[in-house]
Amino acid sequence: MLAPFFRGPIRFFWRSAEEGRDEKRTPRNGGGIRKMIDPKRRRSTYLTASMTLLLLLVVAPVFLTRASALTTSYSFNLLGPNTAMAPEGAPALAGDTLIVTGSGAFDTSTTAITGGGSYQIVTSSGMIVDRGTYVITTFIGFTPYGGPSPGLQGGKLTLTVTATSSLTGATTANIPATITCLVGSPPPGAVEGITSGGFSQSVIGKTLFHINT
Repeated sequence: MLAPFFRGPIRFFWRSAEEGRDEKRTPRNGGGIRKMIDPKRRRSTYLTASMTLLLLLVVAPVFLTRASALTTSYSFNLLGPNTAMAPEGAPALAGDTLIVTGSGAFDTSTTAITGGGSYQIVTSSGMIVDRGTYVITTFIGFTPYGGPSPGLQGGKLTLTVTATSSLTGATTANIPATITCLVGSPPPGAVEGITSGGFSQSVIGKTLFHINT
């Protein structure tokens, strides 16, 4: 009765122990040959990747520092009004406060500089005694403090400005000023903000330098 289901020679589905030992079985995964990775080679690959990442973490800050040292073109922003007080009383009255906004750009190799903004002078009682605009006229010097990226740089910029009063129309030239940002590695005792003329004590300051790329 079983003959119709077996057409052709009958094959037996067992083999001897000797036959099993003689034939190599290749593990398969989805029809393809599975590649067996040597554990030593795997550890070597992980070690190489870890060392590469560590090298990048060490070299990247050094590269950024050297890049900022070689850079000559910068820009800056006064982030919101910066204020400075006149503690000595000359040429402004003691207790008067200078409020400044502005931005600019400069190149340390050519000493070219542009920029400007607005200003107000307010007494200790809150009365505005002068307001107007100013234009940056002369680059004196810049000390870079470095920073984590081209857009986040610190330093101290020394310059002169010419101010024009919108109340009296008077123009005053060659006013010394400084802009300081504490990003990077500033020296001990440095204070963020601006100073100008007799307003030598920075009160509220938030500034930022950028490397022009």
